[in-house]
Amino acid sequence: MDCDIANFSSESLKKLHDVIMPCACETKEEELFEIISHVESDENPLYFAKMIPQTLKKLAHKKNRETFYDWAKRIDELKFADSARRDEINSLIGEKVNEVKKNSGDSVQHVRRIVAPDNLKL
Repeated sequence: MDCDIANFSSESLKKLHDVIMPCACETKEEELFEIISHVESDENPLYFAKMIPQTLKKLAHKKNRETFYDWAKRIDELKFADSARRDEINSLIGEKVNEVKKNSGDSVQHVRRIVAPDNLKL
């Protein structure tokens, strides 16, 4: 069946929207969680693995510093049934993820060094 969304009525588009929206990730953290879930469990994870560097990059901001580091660590610890799969994914995205961490880390680490600890009494 050939289906052209341009021919959908407004009512049909509204129904489609109502069905799709609960499936959408609301945050980049949710998006990374879903992507990593597919990378670790799918038969062919390469499609999803390619999304990791760009999605991680979107978290690379000083306001997300802890979250960024948590997800970068989680990506470094991806789990696979066999080492061949891990090597394949690493060769595909490893350099890009390291580049995101390096480029983002400068501003994130700078902020980390100058922020006073919570228990500091002034």
